[in-house]
Amino acid sequence: MKKILVIEDDRFYQNIMLRALRHYLPHIEFEVIETYAEIKNIVKSKKNFDLVISDINLTDSSGEHIRTLVDANYKVVVMTVLDDDTFRDEMFAFDIVDYIIKSELQRFGYLIKLIQRLDANESRSILIVEDSKPVRSFYKRILEKQNLTVYEAEDGQKALKIISEESIDMILSDYNMPNMDGMEFLKELRVEYSMLDLPFIAISSDNDHATVARFLKLGANDYLRKPFGKEELICRINNSLDMLDMLQHVKESATTDALTGMHNRHYLYEIAEKIMAQSKRLDYPLSLVIFDIDFFKKINDKYG
Repeated sequence: MKKILVIEDDRFYQNIMLRALRHYLPHIEFEVIETYAEIKNIVKSKKNFDLVISDINLTDSSGEHIRTLVDANYKVVVMTVLDDDTFRDEMFAFDIVDYIIKSELQRFGYLIKLIQRLDANESRSILIVEDSKPVRSFYKRILEKQNLTVYEAEDGQKALKIISEESIDMILSDYNMPNMDGMEFLKELRVEYSMLDLPFIAISSDNDHATVARFLKLGANDYLRKPFGKEELICRINNSLDMLDMLQHVKESATTDALTGMHNRHYLYEIAEKIMAQSKRLDYPLSLVIFDIDFFKKINDKYG
């Protein structure tokens, strides 16, 4: 994420917000405008921004500009003093990314975290496993607004094929599907991928608590019961990705040599078993190369 447009006509609030954003996100360029007229010029010129952060009310607009921005395919975070269900539903019906409450200054922390998450999501992918094409399209539209690369499969069998061919970071799967349902799919998935390797969020309209328990015992990271709102889906996905990032950072610290940046013996012990099992399952040969670096002690003495 390189460039963000901020739309705010309250100079006091604008200055406080920009000070916080520029302090915590120094690698991002922020451009500021204050009116709907300026928005129309930007839309007309098709100026590119990775994200737009906009107040809901401007001197020359009572919210119409949000529709203009969304219709022009900008990803929009809305700022508002309102905090009620009706407003929230109206905003998410516009396909916004998220919203923050202006009266709560601590929300700048949430906004900064949101931008960091959207930035990180540019290198993340998610697989939607759902037999209904309209439902898949609905999920896809929401998740692409979160900067995620989205793959689709209509059942567990097709999902396993995609996972073998593409780099997938997270799975969002329905329960009831033809050929291979979500529970059977999860069983197959966990043979090779742990909860830490590939997070799995199960979705179902089943109100039976036993179904939830079975999914969790089989290795689902989370469970969403239908019907649910866009906001809940976004929060669950982003929270799971935050956890994945944290665990991968801890894992990388434990399996990477600080001096060389290369994987250490702990990583070898962990990955070797998986590679050998995969080789046996797919019936392809393996080769192992072992080499030593002469006078490595001198490198260690010099660089620590």
